[in-house]
Amino acid sequence: MSSLPDAIADLEALRDLAPPADGQLRCVVGDGVADVAIDAPATRGAMTVSMMAELGTAVIRLRADPPALVVLRGGEGTFCSGGHLRQLLALSERPGAAERMAKAMTCVLDALRSLPSLVVCAVDGPAIGGGVELALAADLLLTTPRARFDFVQVRLGIGPGWGGGRWLAERWGRSRALRTWLLAPTLDAEAASAEGLTDGSIVGGTIGHVTVWLDQSAAGDAESRRLAKISLAATDHERFGRRFGSAEHRARLGLR
Repeated sequence: MSSLPDAIADLEALRDLAPPADGQLRCVVGDGVADVAIDAPATRGAMTVSMMAELGTAVIRLRADPPALVVLRGGEGTFCSGGHLRQLLALSERPGAAERMAKAMTCVLDALRSLPSLVVCAVDGPAIGGGVELALAADLLLTTPRARFDFVQVRLGIGPGWGGGRWLAERWGRSRALRTWLLAPTLDAEAASAEGLTDGSIVGGTIGHVTVWLDQSAAGDAESRRLAKISLAATDHERFGRRFGSAEHRARLGLR
């Protein structure tokens, strides 16, 4: 797998070969929270090649100065309908271009998933094909009643191309994940919750709704939640040492 800068450079080169398309990936950071928003309402959040590169650039920025929380979301009533079909079909006419795109986007999502920040995806509309894979790249997956997950890839004669196969297997185990890709179901928010695909329900898909859910449902504060994620890869003893005996720790122990 290429490095993240190489993946971004490859996506930028592919962008110049694809027909123009509307859409942006916005990243705003403040107060320890990064708001990573898909802004493409006309295409239900379809990811253009430019937006894939913009997501990679955002991840590099977040990796350099990690916030405690990253919220990945779409616009109101939308999430992501996968890759921008017109662009990707045009690229597929060039030898190797579709493979390059898939490898680069997988690298971007692997980097997003490995950030030392808690990454929460808020789905407030359809997640279709690659949109499901994008959602699965998060640590926690929250939904509004308008969420829908459409595992459409095999139905369309392809397969997961952005790394989502591995991440669904992490959630469900290999056999169940494979069965899901092969049966290609569409799950609404209620069914996704019942199947254990998602981690919680929120009223709306904004940062505010996500932070309210975390404050009500998750233990600890933002930094201790981030330490919990980091410990899944390797315990950060330095951060643990700084937190142990801190004012926050003492307050939660009931000490002054």
